[in-house]
Amino acid sequence: MGSMVRDLMKTVKLLGLLYIILSCQPQTDSQPTDTNPIERRKTEATSTAKSNSTLRAPISIQEIKTKDGLHTTSSVISKQGLCFAGDSIGFYGLYFLIDDVTEPYFGILTIHDTGEPLKWRADSQTEQFVSINLKSNALAVWDSIQVGINKKALIQFLGEYDYSKEGSVILAELDGYKGKFTLSNDTVSELEIEIRCKNPLNDE
Repeated sequence: MGSMVRDLMKTVKLLGLLYIILSCQPQTDSQPTDTNPIERRKTEATSTAKSNSTLRAPISIQEIKTKDGLHTTSSVISKQGLCFAGDSIGFYGLYFLIDDVTEPYFGILTIHDTGEPLKWRADSQTEQFVSINLKSNALAVWDSIQVGINKKALIQFLGEYDYSKEGSVILAELDGYKGKFTLSNDTVSELEIEIRCKNPLNDE
């Protein structure tokens, strides 16, 4: 009888020891808890916004020159120092943008070309955007910003960029570009986009 009791006590002690060992094991299969998923999503969204913060060129020069219903005439600007540092290489040129509605033209595109003025051709591949001025909705910059959009849509596009309102004009700093948007009854009636120049376009 006494041996049976001793065996039972040994069994109880072993079970107790086993329980202690198992209870001390780390929970390796549990997943970390996301204590603040909203903050995590906010951080991810911020990172995405930063990576997409640089605007591409507002228009494609080649697409403008091949757009149906749109015609251009051109003129060379002899003035140097218009925008780019070291721009003694090449020249500046104007494209007058013409359609079948607005007379005599609805906009002006200014470009810089590293070639020679006398060899300037419409199919030049060395032109770089300098500025564009638009007075009709025949063209849009950045696909959707054009004459005729309302102030609310414009402000939504400007988002977190720096901009200010001076009377009926909204001035904006858009990464490597500057924008000027003239409003009439809360609608854009004229717009101008230019690259950030060492020498602003309106300086003499």
